[in-house]
Amino acid sequence: MQLLCSSTACPQEICTAIEEASCLSDAFETCRPLAYHSDCYVSVARCKCNGSELVVKAYLRDQLSPGARQQVQTEIDIHSSLQHPNIVQFLAAFEDYARVYLLLEYAAGGDLRKHLQGLSECRIRDFFIAPVLQALNVLHNKGFSHRDLKPENCLVSGSETVKLADFGLAQPTHIAEDACATDSDSCAVSVGCSSGSGSRSMDSECSTSSRASAVICTAGGTPLYAAPEVLRAMFRNHGMQNAVGPKNDVWALGVMALEAVTGCHPFSPDHYHYENVLYSIAHCTKVNLPGNISHEFTDWLEQALNRDPSQRATVAELLSHPWLSKKYTPEEQARFSRCGQQGGPALHAGGDNFGFDCWEY
Repeated sequence: MQLLCSSTACPQEICTAIEEASCLSDAFETCRPLAYHSDCYVSVARCKCNGSELVVKAYLRDQLSPGARQQVQTEIDIHSSLQHPNIVQFLAAFEDYARVYLLLEYAAGGDLRKHLQGLSECRIRDFFIAPVLQALNVLHNKGFSHRDLKPENCLVSGSETVKLADFGLAQPTHIAEDACATDSDSCAVSVGCSSGSGSRSMDSECSTSSRASAVICTAGGTPLYAAPEVLRAMFRNHGMQNAVGPKNDVWALGVMALEAVTGCHPFSPDHYHYENVLYSIAHCTKVNLPGNISHEFTDWLEQALNRDPSQRATVAELLSHPWLSKKYTPEEQARFSRCGQQGGPALHAGGDNFGFDCWEY
């Protein structure tokens, strides 16, 4: 196999094992599958040279369109440039005649979805909001947008450190709006991408669930975490130039925070037809917030979930918000201990997929 690139975190013995192997099974023992997609699959694998457990993400060459091949290269370029404790470690990329592989850090705690229930307000902040903000700050400062932020794409290590994962849809900010314009398949390369064959012709508001879920694929990401401006641009067949960018990631994180508080998505499909959910997100004027959270947290959520992206806070602004440094009194700790979220419907609670979806819309 040919080693395409490796990080300094990848042991030399693993790099050597890859270069000396003629196929994946020569260097790695597949332990169990995590997820699959039409052009990609993800597995936990054990390195034969040192016994370490890692994640292998494999793209099938013959299933990739030219645009999808370019997006795989973009994923490698972006993920390999990121080094941070709250970002899943990229180790190496390599290939054989049939596949392109990404070798990644294994997160034993699974994805964030399974950890969201029963958290206090303080725990929500310290466990995943602050770490994900730190990861996004690194990403945005390098000029990239994640474009598919959701609980399933945040993984938890064995030491309960939350790490941002799956950069299959990430793009340089200045070209993200055009990433899918030339090839409708180019958004189907990420297992974390809720995608299929995108529709580029939307001459009216989306009226069926199939159209609603198809249209968002052209913009990338997962519909229920898409920012209002992205959905509006897609539904109205407007260009994505002013809709796609880092502020989309901010909206998605705000939705995740609100989910942790209430136990359900603020536009839960349990209460709407699917297409009406996306319409509601696109045209929301203000997201309803619970009354049993602190004033600081309320203000943080309002800044993250502002429907106007020009008024929505940046990641850097959210990091410096007073809520991030708030000291809770014993009375506040008791008052905000569980945020009243129990009993709420969970949104498509996933299986043990470790951040990688195994379905497509």
